[in-house]
Amino acid sequence: MSQDLQPPSKRHKRALSSETTNILRSCLAQTQSMIAALASSAELTEIVDRHPFEELSQMLAAKLSGRVTYDFRGLKEVTLEGLDIVPAECPLLLDQDQIPAVVSDSADRAKGRIWSSDMLFRHLNMLNDFASPNVAGARLWINAFFFRVNAMLDSADKGLVLSLEQRLDVPVGPRTVLGGFVDYAVLRGLKTVTGRFFPSSDLTLQRNRDSLSFFVEEVKSFDVSIEHFLPQTVGEMYAGMKAMQKDFIRGALTNGRTWIFIVVEAKESGGATYHRTSAINLFDPPPSRMHYDRVLLKPRCDLVASIIAHWASSFSM
Repeated sequence: MSQDLQPPSKRHKRALSSETTNILRSCLAQTQSMIAALASSAELTEIVDRHPFEELSQMLAAKLSGRVTYDFRGLKEVTLEGLDIVPAECPLLLDQDQIPAVVSDSADRAKGRIWSSDMLFRHLNMLNDFASPNVAGARLWINAFFFRVNAMLDSADKGLVLSLEQRLDVPVGPRTVLGGFVDYAVLRGLKTVTGRFFPSSDLTLQRNRDSLSFFVEEVKSFDVSIEHFLPQTVGEMYAGMKAMQKDFIRGALTNGRTWIFIVVEAKESGGATYHRTSAINLFDPPPSRMHYDRVLLKPRCDLVASIIAHWASSFSM
């Protein structure tokens, strides 16, 4: 079985000896004291990143509590069901009557910028003949969409922050932690807020809770359907939603050429419901045809860019 198709990664904990438990408790107490000391000084806050200490504190606390950690990359639908994270009865539907207007508006935005609609289309066509159709090549496609969205959302008072490989370890139950890396996390807010994301864009910080956020997960293999990675993406979004204490979060799953957009909403009873669109493919004919027969469709590129820009900048659907 390949690494990409491993079953859910569940780290079983054996009972700790009393000596090890005492050492962990001592380390945890010292780490928490260091965090408190750093937080008490504005000068230290400016020059020392507390995030590594907070991460260590969370890890030590998890070890002492006997929690079980599920890695994002191994999440399956059955794991999500066990956490009461379930699909919605109805999918997210694109209003077909509105698509032409949305595409036209998307193409018109930021026309004078380097990353215009035409530039995105030329760049993707170049990648189609230049970049390998694999996981590494897919990242180049995703990057291009974020360059375009950054131009579309340029504003005098609001900023956009793109965080890559964001680490999350989030308790989602009394003894359950979801952990791993989020490929792309986009955060949108006033520049007075987003300016403070550097050098740390830690999603668990207080400043993120009132900002809009958008997660994108890149598929980890081209050998299986993109749908195979849906539980992983939903799990990441749910963990991010919990970490930022939000009621909902938006995101996407993609291989660069095909996009599925997702909304995860918290349930009052606990857990969450997730909604998803059908797959939007940037090419015609379908991807089952030979590579040289496929034609990149500019309206679909503009549609995907528009959805990302809207979801990253507006609370409305």
